[in-house]
Amino acid sequence: MKNIILALIFVLFSGVLNSQEKTDALKGKPSLVKKYYLLSFKKNKKWADGKIQSEFDTHFNRDGRVVKEIEKNDKNVVAQKNYIYRNETETAKFCSEIAKNMNKSTSFTDIQTTPLGVFCKKELNAGTSIKIQFNLTPQEKTQKPFRTFFYVKKSKQTEETVFDSENNFEYKTVRKYDKKGNPLEKTKYDMDSRQMEKEVYKYSFSPLSVTRKYFDSNDILKKEILEEYRMDNTLRKVTETTYDDLEQVFSRTETGYDTSGFKAKETSYSQDNTPQHEYRYEHEYDSAGNWTKEIRRKKTIIYDKAVDSETPPDVIKREIEYYPGKN
Repeated sequence: MKNIILALIFVLFSGVLNSQEKTDALKGKPSLVKKYYLLSFKKNKKWADGKIQSEFDTHFNRDGRVVKEIEKNDKNVVAQKNYIYRNETETAKFCSEIAKNMNKSTSFTDIQTTPLGVFCKKELNAGTSIKIQFNLTPQEKTQKPFRTFFYVKKSKQTEETVFDSENNFEYKTVRKYDKKGNPLEKTKYDMDSRQMEKEVYKYSFSPLSVTRKYFDSNDILKKEILEEYRMDNTLRKVTETTYDDLEQVFSRTETGYDTSGFKAKETSYSQDNTPQHEYRYEHEYDSAGNWTKEIRRKKTIIYDKAVDSETPPDVIKREIEYYPGKN
């Protein structure tokens, strides 16, 4: 049973690539998710859906990786990100071309000794893959890489090294795992190998719970997230606690989940542990079990009682397209 739970943890929290590249909690094999943020208005003393305020489109490949993200306001594209992935063989060829150009340079000023070039020449290992991010706007005519991500697999850790649009080093993230592949620690470093931030994992079993602690560059605790699961391994509750510079509790938020894994109720507490407000969630679903509409209604807490608020509800609609085949 413990091995089954550990496998579940690995699915939920690990992965060589950035977690946002995957479809995350979406069921099936979506090819496109259109997310609409709607305004709400009062009609006959009840809240009704208004016009679309903004739209976010996410395109996935068949492996579940994000290949395109588009942001729209009033149906106009305001930002777009495209992603290209290269496997080990393609990455080796990519770096070989860069190293070849460096070796062909004949003068000091011509040598392409960018940090990315040096990395390709000295740090490339078997098992290295890359992701290239392009940021596009309607005004841009050509695609120029905005970031290049290198992912290096090692025995019990993976390394993500990121370079900017000028091929300069941006940051490095090292993820460490136990012998079963469960994440233990994630640390982000600057160009001088100084810690920028760190995330530490701790596990408990029967029932399963996962604690993630976030530390800043000085190893000061800034945030803690506790995820608690039911005996059937479905997510039951998430408690997020933030801390000040003296590591004293600053705020706390508890979010309860239904048996389908969707948010049901969220309660925010002040520094002195007094409940401030509460959100209630409602969902509509498609045939694959993914939500297509989410309504978040705010409740004001007065004398420990949650009462309706005059705050307009937050409404999100999703249109999900799937790849052909069984979802």
